[in-house]
Amino acid sequence: MAFMGGKSVGKGEIQMAFTIKRKQERGAVDKTLLPERFLEPAEWEIWNDEIARFADELLGRERDPFMVAKKVFYAIVDMMEFAEGVCGLGVSTLAFRQKVGRSDEFHALFRSILLYRGIPVIWEEGIMLPYPSSLKESDTFEVNCLKTLSWLRFYGGEGRWIPVDLAEARRRPDLRDFYFGRIPPNRIRMSRGRGMDLVPKQSVPVNTFPYTYMEIDGNPAIYGHHYRNILTYRIMNLEGPQEVSP
Repeated sequence: MAFMGGKSVGKGEIQMAFTIKRKQERGAVDKTLLPERFLEPAEWEIWNDEIARFADELLGRERDPFMVAKKVFYAIVDMMEFAEGVCGLGVSTLAFRQKVGRSDEFHALFRSILLYRGIPVIWEEGIMLPYPSSLKESDTFEVNCLKTLSWLRFYGGEGRWIPVDLAEARRRPDLRDFYFGRIPPNRIRMSRGRGMDLVPKQSVPVNTFPYTYMEIDGNPAIYGHHYRNILTYRIMNLEGPQEVSP
């Protein structure tokens, strides 16, 4: 096995250290990202007749990407419940039918509807740190599926990508409007996209990639049984006012 940026610190243990600078994100212009690359749904993001009918009734003849995204954002936030203590696969048809889930369910449904309307959407996945108001100077916690999350960026035209997080908007009603167009600094992006092939290529496509992926003799390892992720952080510096501090 090969590891980059890490070192073995004991039997069966790999330690990796990074210095990361995070800041609140708003819609940014990035013309290096080609919109046409983000129009293809992952296999978990299929829209069926029910989803198409819902989208058509909700949006009517609206074609402006910003207004389409805003209507879909609030409709899904109002319609779905956030699931505590469980993890999901981010299947859009199940999310629409069951109307409950975590971040992957919320965002699979949002992405399916926007792709159905021809609007490019980027899927991003990573690790969630505490909000600024409860962020300790240093801490250690296990990074499992309950400590990870996804968020999206939809294409608003002229190179502008606008971030959204529907699940946190539902989970935190006080931040409902904040999460349409902004992402706080309490997250670390680990990957972009879904259904990924790694190097070397694994045995099955990786649905999402928020933390370590491992295979044993060609079979996916089971998190919590074969391996665990432990994250330790230390704040080195805080710059400027923390805009999200509930």
